[in-house]
Amino acid sequence: MSEGKRVVRQYPREFKVDAVKLLEEKGYTVSEAANSLGIPQANLTKWRKQYREGRLLPGYKRAQPTPEETETASAFIRPLATSARSSSR
Repeated sequence: MSEGKRVVRQYPREFKVDAVKLLEEKGYTVSEAANSLGIPQANLTKWRKQYREGRLLPGYKRAQPTPEETETASAFIRPLATSARSSSR
């Protein structure tokens, strides 16, 4: 008997937004929408929360420092680390 592998499906952002709009704009329940789309209810509940928080918007991603910001921060941190080491001696 072979072991069943768990398949993790990835859905495009647009699909998630359209699925949530069934709830928000069309009045479907989570179970109705999930069943008609063939997806787990837990996914749809999670996507609705992300949608309401604005995390499914185009271009949303956690802010990452630019290379210039990283360089500036490093230049600031190095002297602090050096002075902390010399003052602890």
